[in-house]
Amino acid sequence: MSYDYVICGGGTAGCIVARRLAENPNVTVCLIEAGPSDEGGCSSHNTVIAFIAPAENLDQWEQLGAHGWNSKATRKYYNKVFEKVNLHTVPPLNPLNQAFIDSCTAVNIPQIEMNSDAFINEFSNCCGYLQLNVTGLDRCSSSRSYLHPISSLPSNLTVLTNTTVTKLIIDQQTMIVTGVLTNTNENIKVKKECIVSSGAFDTPKLLLLSGIGPAQHLQKMNIRCILNLEGVGSNLMDHPECVIIWESNYPLPDQVIQRWEAALFFKTQTYSIKPDVMFHFGTEAYDIQNNLFGYPSEKQAFSITFNVNQAKSRGHVQLRSNNYLDPPQIDCQYFADEQKHDKTVMIAGLKLARKIVEQSPLQKWVKCELSPGVQIQSDEEIWNYCRKASTTLFHVAGTCKMGNVDNDNMAVVDSQLKVKGIQNLRIADTSVFPTMISVNPCITCMMIGEKCADMIRQDE
Repeated sequence: MSYDYVICGGGTAGCIVARRLAENPNVTVCLIEAGPSDEGGCSSHNTVIAFIAPAENLDQWEQLGAHGWNSKATRKYYNKVFEKVNLHTVPPLNPLNQAFIDSCTAVNIPQIEMNSDAFINEFSNCCGYLQLNVTGLDRCSSSRSYLHPISSLPSNLTVLTNTTVTKLIIDQQTMIVTGVLTNTNENIKVKKECIVSSGAFDTPKLLLLSGIGPAQHLQKMNIRCILNLEGVGSNLMDHPECVIIWESNYPLPDQVIQRWEAALFFKTQTYSIKPDVMFHFGTEAYDIQNNLFGYPSEKQAFSITFNVNQAKSRGHVQLRSNNYLDPPQIDCQYFADEQKHDKTVMIAGLKLARKIVEQSPLQKWVKCELSPGVQIQSDEEIWNYCRKASTTLFHVAGTCKMGNVDNDNMAVVDSQLKVKGIQNLRIADTSVFPTMISVNPCITCMMIGEKCADMIRQDE
């Protein structure tokens, strides 16, 4: 089999790239997905929280060499996403959500419309009801919004499920991807371009298995180095998150689309230019991690998760072996930053959550604090709890970062999303983030898919 364009990974961006490229009836497109049925990556199972990235985040990308990725330039691609993906603003119907909002305003944190121009362009201390990428109670994932119903897909778009790309086949004379090898030992030939959209863990894994990455690591894995790119697998970023949970005095309200419908952004440190912590308010006991450590749990409980939205720590992704069946070795290096910024913000985040819940609108809902418990008061005690109970927010990014490939030795792709040194290979997923954005990244990943497809079509 051979196709003009082969997309490795039917994730949040991959579905979009495939569908947009197939709008040209004169090309053939193949989307390869390891999963058994539904594509869409994280957009198919996350909490459907929809954010446009604050302007300062994207403008920083531009300053770091990602030309054409500033807030103004990317807005049209967000708008293209919203032509397909419906945004629904949570209505103020749930009294517990409203109590959270009222308690935030009681401590002078203003309510704002999320994704408004004021939110995007000013991005200051604020709270508000979230926007969700849903239509009614149906999730607007990238697969549902761009590919479904499958029966109506154009004839020039082939979708292969239950198929894993195990290696990119690269002609070392021309440095062109000529095909991809699958888990069935099939060589799917690439006539024009290959786009990898496998996510911040599996995209660097695939590049490394294909001989693209740090030469020393490839040698250790007994993989022939085709292209020495030091940045592959480095710069792993996330929003490290912890939670505080209260038992509710009253039964939890049922007026919800999902259990996470309000948020807060706040600058906890005087040296921070913009908000450095993000809260999600949940009308449920988010106790998956805490149960592991024996913290009490109740069915009628609510939660505030707090995460470092501009974490300074950086981790990495490496191979365990040269066998594609082995998962990558992931070291997030949470709280390892020398400045101790992430630790400081975490401690401040828990204190702020308690301060908000002490306000009368929310306080009347509180029966008791379940975790960490009111006995945890000192900074040292709070930090010990945060170290134990913190986990990933599944917002991983940055492991094949975009930048000025001529000046930045750690940049993997240029502003056209082209992998340095390979003529026809691009990456479209959160792994290309140069720096972390301060909000949930799903919609920005969709935007990357739209912009990637547009750049490819312009090159045609």
